[in-house]
Amino acid sequence: MTDYQYTDYNNLIDSITNGNYTINQPIMVNDNKISFLENLLNYSNVDKGNLHEILVEIINKLKKKLYQEQLNPNVQLLMNHVKGEWTNDTNDDTNDNNLFCDHNCLNINNMNEHLNNKKEYEDLVNRLEEKFSEQKVYSKMLPETELGEYSVLGLSNSMDDIKNKCSIIIQKLQKDLDLIDGEKEKIDNIDLSLLLDLSLKHINLYKEIDENNNENIDEKINNIFMNYTLVINLLKKQINHLRNIILEIKQEVLNKCGNIDELMGNVETGQKQTNCENELSFF
Repeated sequence: MTDYQYTDYNNLIDSITNGNYTINQPIMVNDNKISFLENLLNYSNVDKGNLHEILVEIINKLKKKLYQEQLNPNVQLLMNHVKGEWTNDTNDDTNDNNLFCDHNCLNINNMNEHLNNKKEYEDLVNRLEEKFSEQKVYSKMLPETELGEYSVLGLSNSMDDIKNKCSIIIQKLQKDLDLIDGEKEKIDNIDLSLLLDLSLKHINLYKEIDENNNENIDEKINNIFMNYTLVINLLKKQINHLRNIILEIKQEVLNKCGNIDELMGNVETGQKQTNCENELSFF
């Protein structure tokens, strides 16, 4: 079996696009075999935060290549034939949503922002909880009018600010969740069984359809379909991963936000009287 070695990112992407390398094969790095995904994450321009963007870029290159292949009548005929075996419908164009779609997850790039917002929000809530604890002490030493930010009104205003912050964070999280759910629905509509079947059709099957239309069909068209199918599946997995992270962040923020209301029920008003109040008490 060939040992694939790719130190250059662009060479790897080109080999995937033209079918010289299929991503289910290991790659040699420092005499060790690692997976395609592990190797991909080793490149300086790729990390877990933008992995979905990289996968979409690879998918778009593969789609462009497959669109070009479909210009050959033999490719179109075989694709229609295979689709008919799965759907009993050969009238629809094969270039529809059950094979290809326009991915819109490049806008899902706020993961670090969500994590930072969550951290800032937790810090604000922790500070508010400290203020409530401190208020219990100060309220025994000062009258309500001198408590300032520790007064009932001051704490209430702090709570309103934090609730507004919570609302803004949740809105941003929900916006990305909606984008992810839309992308997930499109990917779920792609027929991976049909694509896997096409990835088993080697070049000779295309040539047998019509010997006069054999030109310009890529000899490794089956590998190209295979790579497209596997990268789609990786994107689907990554989208689900991002969705789970955002849902977890959203729930943690909501839990923190829900706990704030409980704090106000334990507030003690200032108990010490002012000098004026003490003087009036003698009458």
